[in-house]
Amino acid sequence: MSDDHDEVEREEEEAVKTRDQREQQAALSSLSGGSQEEKELDSTKALEKTKELFSKQATAKSQREKELALVTVKKEDIEFLKNEMELSQSEAENGLRENNGDLKEYLRKLVLNN
Repeated sequence: MSDDHDEVEREEEEAVKTRDQREQQAALSSLSGGSQEEKELDSTKALEKTKELFSKQATAKSQREKELALVTVKKEDIEFLKNEMELSQSEAENGLRENNGDLKEYLRKLVLNN
């Protein structure tokens, strides 16, 4: 009978150890970010958000380029910037467009920022 009692005690101890191990494993899993499935879902969401952000940025950039294309610039202003400020054609044109075609404003920014 003593052997039966010892065996029951050992089984109970094993059950407690197993339960404790499961609880510890669950606690470790929660610290490491959960299950593999949760990590995959999180990375999928992050990828979707990143794509969404890049799409918004591309749309905004495209919209800004369309707005700048509508700004008229004078050829003589471009030539002046190329000759006197040693800018390329595209630098002169883009700078003027970004300043609504205002040569004085663009010159002010060039001089003060350099």
